[in-house]
Amino acid sequence: MSQTLENVKKRINSVEATKKITSTMQLVSSVKVRKLLSTFTNVKQSLETQKIILNNALFTSKSDVTKTFNSIYINENIKVNKKLYIIVMSNLGLCGAYNQQLYKYFETIFHEGDEVILIGRKAESLFSDDKNIKQYKDYLLLLNDIKLTKIDDFNKWIVDKFNTKEYNSVYIVYQRYVNSLISLPTSVKLLPIELKNKDSMNSYEPEFIPSRESFIDSFIPFYLKSLIKTVLIEANLSEQTTRRNMMDNADKSASDLIEDLKLQYNKARQTLITNEITEVVNSANAIRNS
Repeated sequence: MSQTLENVKKRINSVEATKKITSTMQLVSSVKVRKLLSTFTNVKQSLETQKIILNNALFTSKSDVTKTFNSIYINENIKVNKKLYIIVMSNLGLCGAYNQQLYKYFETIFHEGDEVILIGRKAESLFSDDKNIKQYKDYLLLLNDIKLTKIDDFNKWIVDKFNTKEYNSVYIVYQRYVNSLISLPTSVKLLPIELKNKDSMNSYEPEFIPSRESFIDSFIPFYLKSLIKTVLIEANLSEQTTRRNMMDNADKSASDLIEDLKLQYNKARQTLITNEITEVVNSANAIRNS
């Protein structure tokens, strides 16, 4: 019985040590979520403004520049069917099925011949067995330091690859942030640009200096960088939110397990004390009767 008590006590100490770790990680993730949510709100508002500006440049009630303007950012290469996917996963684990859900979603949209750009250590791990998929790992650690200079390099690299006319489109696949409990795997088309929205067309012709085409060609790279940055921040926000929820659930499970183990310990201890008292009483009775 004493051995049982000792084993239960060791389990309690072990679970309490684990609970300290999960509690700490939950607090760290909560701080990161608050910071990322504020950043994401700001960059998303900026991106929406840029979309309106670009829509106003591309479409009005009188014209649709995409039909006459020859640009690598707008015109789709219909001669090939191959797509280029940018997969954004996490660098670290302990975030539940975050990466596995994204991988399963990618399997539903992937076609033979498509190529992928991997971002995140977990992406490298999950795609390690897919030898038939051509993979690029030049920006595997881009999530570690999301700065405009690095995003600018990444954007130029993407545009250069698209400009080779090997792909008809470029998509970025990531976990879209819905709320503090839900994130959904989704894909966003980067190239060619798709912004047409008839409801938002202007009834007037904006004036561009020196020309509409030159403005569009100079503005789209800036818009693409903002779009990529927003997606990376949103993916990071989804990751940290998922990890915080996982650690919160683990912390609650550890608390419940500790309560159960303490109850088990107290019952075993009570049984041991009862047995000892019974032995003392029986011994006393035996001495008295002798």
